[in-house]
Amino acid sequence: MRPFLRDRPTHEMTGQVDALTVALEQLGPGSDDAGKRSRLLGLRGDLLRILDRHDEALTDLRQALESAPDADTRVRHRIRIGTVLFYGGDHAGAEPELRAALAEAEDLGDERLTSFAHQHLAKCLAEAGRLDEARDAFETAFDIRYRLGENELASSSLQALRALESRYDEG
Repeated sequence: MRPFLRDRPTHEMTGQVDALTVALEQLGPGSDDAGKRSRLLGLRGDLLRILDRHDEALTDLRQALESAPDADTRVRHRIRIGTVLFYGGDHAGAEPELRAALAEAEDLGDERLTSFAHQHLAKCLAEAGRLDEARDAFETAFDIRYRLGENELASSSLQALRALESRYDEG
């Protein structure tokens, strides 16, 4: 199993941000390799989000979205942007990004990516107190993941559903 970025020590992530900055500078602004630029900006944006540097993360992720070489990458960057907005407390700003990612993932016919978009949208809706909508999105993510045999991901959706149910019980 791949370790999560968020589980790395802060100094390691800061060093990676610095290394990515150097790599982007070496790539140069007029580089023909938009895909590489998009990947580097996306990774740096993820690290900046985890380091709670949300404004910088949004700048990088929006640039990554602009230089995304394909629809799959655009969806991933939209999910990342929505996640940064969500963790920054801007649920109203996060939701349209996550819904756009979901629509594009569905248009692509990529069920795994669609499940990620549902899962992230569900988290946003739950935090915004829209529990019925969140439950529907978590259930959809679970159904897709279960059908695809993605057991770890399905388990994650199931855990989220259980946590959501406990919020219903409290309310």
